[in-house]
Amino acid sequence: MKVIWKFQLQPSDKPQIIEVPHKTKLLSAHAQNNIPTIWGEVNDFDQTDTSKDKITILVLGTGHKVDDFEYEKFLGTVLLNNEQNVYHVYKLK
Repeated sequence: MKVIWKFQLQPSDKPQIIEVPHKTKLLSAHAQNNIPTIWGEVNDFDQTDTSKDKITILVLGTGHKVDDFEYEKFLGTVLLNNEQNVYHVYKLK
């Protein structure tokens, strides 16, 4: 069985390393309660498998250079502070 999990991030122009369950499939990024958040599909079939993957996420503000980073997947755009701040979320290679 697959379940959807969420992972909260910090609005920062520096890469963030987060731990997710092994083989998590990242789906999208949005703001939840003014916090950048990503959602992922997790295989919940075997709850005894506690292995984790470390992934690197970048939450980059509009107007900042993205070509300084190699990314694997664009996850979405996040609007914070009543849409005053716009961030773009990437999974880095």
